[in-house]
Amino acid sequence: MDSNDILDDKDSGPEVQINFPSSVMTRIEEMMGGTEQFDSAEFDAVAYINRVFPTEQSLSGVESAAARCEFHLAGVEHDIRRLVRAQAEQRDAGQKALLEAQRCIGELALQVADINKKAERSESMVREITSEIKQLDCAKSNLTAAITALNHLHMLVGGVDALRNMTHSRQYKEIVLPMQAIMEVLQHFECYRSIRELSALRDQVTAIRSQLAAQILADFKEAFTGTEYQHLFSAEQEQAWVSHVERRYAWLKRHLLAFEESLAGLFPPAWRLSERIAQHFCKITRSDLAALMSSRRSEVDVKLLLYAIQKTYNFELLLHKRFTGNQY
Repeated sequence: MDSNDILDDKDSGPEVQINFPSSVMTRIEEMMGGTEQFDSAEFDAVAYINRVFPTEQSLSGVESAAARCEFHLAGVEHDIRRLVRAQAEQRDAGQKALLEAQRCIGELALQVADINKKAERSESMVREITSEIKQLDCAKSNLTAAITALNHLHMLVGGVDALRNMTHSRQYKEIVLPMQAIMEVLQHFECYRSIRELSALRDQVTAIRSQLAAQILADFKEAFTGTEYQHLFSAEQEQAWVSHVERRYAWLKRHLLAFEESLAGLFPPAWRLSERIAQHFCKITRSDLAALMSSRRSEVDVKLLLYAIQKTYNFELLLHKRFTGNQY
C-alpha cells in the first residue's frame, strides 16, 4: 500500500475533520518516539537520525527499523482509512438524522397550525354558544318577570274582592295579612302607574282602606262608649231592673268575647283593653243600678237584694279569674 492510495481515499469525498482515537495516537507516539518534537518548527531531521543511530554499528538495524516503521505506518494508514469511512458514514447518518428532524419539525409545525385552527374554531363556537346562553338567560329573566307580574296581577284582582268581602263582614283580624300582601303587590306595580287598569285597581284598594278605617273607627266608638248597653238597659226598660241583673253581665260577656275575637289582636297586650272595658262596664252598671234602686226604693226587698248580690258575686268571681285584678 502506497501513499497514493491514502490520497485517493482522502480525496474521494469532502474534507472532514479527523479526530484520531487515543489508541492510534498512542501507536504513532510509540513508533515515532513522541510526536510533539515533529510538530515543532525547529525540528532537525538530521539531528534526530544521528540521535537514533549514533554509531556505525547501530546502522545495521536500519532495515529492521524501517520495516517496523512501514508496518506501523501501514497500520496507521489502515486506521486512518477506517476512520475516514466512519466519519463519512457518521456524516451521512447525521445528515439523514438532520433531514428527519427537519421533516418531523415540519410535521409538528403543521400539527401545531392545525391545532391552532381548531382552537380558533372552538373558541368561535364557544363565543357563539355563550352568546346564545346569554340570550336564553335574558329570555328566562324576562319570562320570569312576566310570570311574576301575572301572578301579582292575579293576586291583586282576587285580593281586591277578598278585601271588600272581609271589610263588609268585619273580619278585621283576617284582613291584616291580605292587606299587607296587596300593598306589597301595589308597590311592585309602582312603575306601571300609567296603565289604566292598574290605576283603577289601586283606586279600589285606596277606597277599601278608607272604608275600613272609617268602619273600624265606628266600631271602636261603639265598643268603648257603650251606647248599645245604655240603650238596652235604660231606666225605662224592664230588663234594667235589679231582678234582671244577670242580663247585664251576660251582655258584657257576649260583647267582650266578640271584642277579643275581632279587635283585641290589633292592640298591644300590655294595654289590657278587655280588662279596661270590664272595669268601665262595672262603673257604669254600678252607677245605673244605684240610681235605679234609689228611684224605685219601694220595690226593693231582701229577697231581691240577695238574688242580685249572688249574681253579682258570681260575676265578680268570673272577672277575678279572667283578669289580674290590678287597680287603675
